[in-house]
Amino acid sequence: MTQQGKTRLDERLIAALLSKPTVSAAARAAGVSPRTAQRRMRDAEFEEKFRDAKVRLVSETTSRLTANAVGQAKRCGGRGNGAQEDFRQQKGDARRACCSGHRNASLDAGVL
Repeated sequence: MTQQGKTRLDERLIAALLSKPTVSAAARAAGVSPRTAQRRMRDAEFEEKFRDAKVRLVSETTSRLTANAVGQAKRCGGRGNGAQEDFRQQKGDARRACCSGHRNASLDAGVL
């Protein structure tokens, strides 16, 4: 496989790992076998790319949720703390969704 082909495979696999609940499901979505996905996950360069992608995803999600919460707070005119509570709930939901996908992927791969 060429370096360019490997890079494309890694990009597809990382996107699938971030959006699917298991390594097997991510492998199917990326068009590779589960064994190939697990082998790529053990590669140090791939691990770094995957970790960076997760950090970006959490950061972008948190930024969007913050912007939404600020907008809600402005629309509420600061009445009560409902917008803050909504934001905390949304942020927690996003973090759980992101991290649970990774945790499941890691467990499916036998990595803790």
